Amino acid sequence: TFECGPFPAYLDTGASVTVLDSGVIHALGTDPVAEAGLHVLGRDTVSHHGVYHVEVTLADAPGDRKWLALEVLDGTVNPKGTAAALGRDFLAHF
Repeated sequence: TFECGPFPAYLDTGASVTVLDSGVIHALGTDPVAEAGLHVLGRDTVSHHGVYHVEVTLADAPGDRKWLALEVLDGTVNPKGTAAALGRDFLAHF
């Protein structure tokens, strides 16, 4: 298993899927398994993203870390350096 990080993230309760910054995806060295179109409320256009299989955990989780297998999208998360927007697909496990 390849592990890198931790990366700063925030919980995005309005997002159905998790998005990882393209730089994080590049650091993981993984290839896309599919492509997806994403329409964000308030934007006029559909953006296109790679879909990736990754495992995510919380860096400060007490005891043994629980790794969650997710299909995530790549994209710009936040211009202030946040590397991941954890969506409801992640939150559903808690």
